[in-house]
Amino acid sequence: MNPERIPVYVGVDGGGTKTRAVVASGKGKVLLDLTDEGANVNRFGWKQATTVLSRIFEHIRGSLGDAVEFRGVFLGLSGMGREADRSRMATWLECAWPGVPTRVDHDALVALAAARGGEATGIVLIAGTGSIAFAYDEAGRAYRAGGWGYLLGDEGSGFALGRRALVRVVQSYDGRGAPTVLTDRVLEHFELDGIEALVRFVYRTPDILQRIPEVAPLVLTLAREGDAVAQAIVAEAVQALIDLVDAVQKQAFFSLERVSVVLAGGLMYLDSPLRMQVQAALADRYEVYPDVVPPVVGAVLLARRLAGDEDGNEAGSAFLDTLRHDIAVESPGYK
Repeated sequence: MNPERIPVYVGVDGGGTKTRAVVASGKGKVLLDLTDEGANVNRFGWKQATTVLSRIFEHIRGSLGDAVEFRGVFLGLSGMGREADRSRMATWLECAWPGVPTRVDHDALVALAAARGGEATGIVLIAGTGSIAFAYDEAGRAYRAGGWGYLLGDEGSGFALGRRALVRVVQSYDGRGAPTVLTDRVLEHFELDGIEALVRFVYRTPDILQRIPEVAPLVLTLAREGDAVAQAIVAEAVQALIDLVDAVQKQAFFSLERVSVVLAGGLMYLDSPLRMQVQAALADRYEVYPDVVPPVVGAVLLARRLAGDEDGNEAGSAFLDTLRHDIAVESPGYK
């Protein structure tokens, strides 16, 4: 370590919607907090993903210059569930940061580390547009269940909630299902004048796969308000998500009890009926952590670990306390 320069760690959390990067000093002080477009290679392709990351890294170097020593860079990206993709991105990242310790992994790992203060052992359940569960054992091996896309999986996801709601709306219209306020809310949301217009919208809208998850918040709101159909949809999703957790637990921690589970993703906000029911259902068998710390915090902590700069409990706690104090729930963007 160069004593004349400030040691810094770069943590990146890249998803399908946005990418967030934080640079923290050796004391945990946030020096930069940036957001850019999504960097999921499966959704946007390698060119856009690496363009976004390059733009972020260039801004970091340009802003901090030679006054700092980059000690570690950790990149957590959605869409990195396959070893071949991680290896390809790792090679690119090494070229982007020559001489600096770097690592690429799925964004589930940074969510786990963020919620558990740098500890990277346990299970992460992600319920957003899609759904997936990851488990990381004490040797760092990863296991997964779900994440197979909207045709083969994504049970309990925003897409699944939205699609199920649309099915229940047309069933209600036919008289094959119970009346539901979802009908009016869905038509209002998409500015449609009836069920036939809804059917045309679903089958003729080019980006319908991106539009269907928009219905999920309507389902969660109405479930909270007492709509029986919405509540039934949420109950189905809860069971599907519990099944994901149980599946990776059996793969990775079959001999252990009270494994830690972090709840992450856009559907797992604190007052979400989905999150509350999942947490309640898991609580008797797992140690459940809601995802209340921005996942990028975990990326910074893992970058620090890469550098080998983890120190005693007191100093490590001070670093984490400063980092959590400095970081905002949402990034202010480029500054």
